[in-house]
Amino acid sequence: MPWPDWRDRLAEVSWESTPVQVTAWFTAVAGLALLVAAVLSRRREVPLRDPAPGVTVRTSPRSLARIVGTRVRAQDDVTGASVSATGRKVRVRASSRLAGEEQLRPRLTGVVADLLADLPLVRTPRVSVVVDSPRDRR
Repeated sequence: MPWPDWRDRLAEVSWESTPVQVTAWFTAVAGLALLVAAVLSRRREVPLRDPAPGVTVRTSPRSLARIVGTRVRAQDDVTGASVSATGRKVRVRASSRLAGEEQLRPRLTGVVADLLADLPLVRTPRVSVVVDSPRDRR
């Protein structure tokens, strides 16, 4: 390594030189961007009621979506479903070959609402259900 050459070159550079200032600004902007990314990428969790003082319980939105998806797929006339969940909203997109949307959507909305009421959630999310059915396309 040519350490002496590097040291001599750096001795010639002052703090007021343009390359040093550009490097400093670039480093500051990159650090600020990383800080903003770290703050915005916080883990999103769904809080549950605490079972005892001093005990905090949380679950992931993915776990909540899995619970809802399992219950929706177990219903009659449902051939498939995809579910996404946050702490504020649960979205269900179900498909059915036998039942139309006007028959199946109210029932699925009720099933999901009952399930969410049974879970120890601090805040009950809003429910949105969409049903895709070949019967509705006619």
